[in-house]
Amino acid sequence: MRKMNCMGILMIIPFLLLSISGNSQNKIVVHADQPGSTIDKAIYGQFAEHLGHCIYGGIYVGEKSDIPNKDGF
Repeated sequence: MRKMNCMGILMIIPFLLLSISGNSQNKIVVHADQPGSTIDKAIYGQFAEHLGHCIYGGIYVGEKSDIPNKDGF
């Protein structure tokens, strides 16, 4: 019984490999002549602050910081 299970699995493996390596093509189309979506600056700034906070104390360092900045950024 165990030998039959192993044989069944071994017979399925080639079909799985063929399905993985199929002739699929990926394509990206950029329509540079058409307007895209507008990202709200409040949303972008919110995520940027969270991402930047882990490194060097964040994007906003304050106007009186020793780190070179313009208006605290």
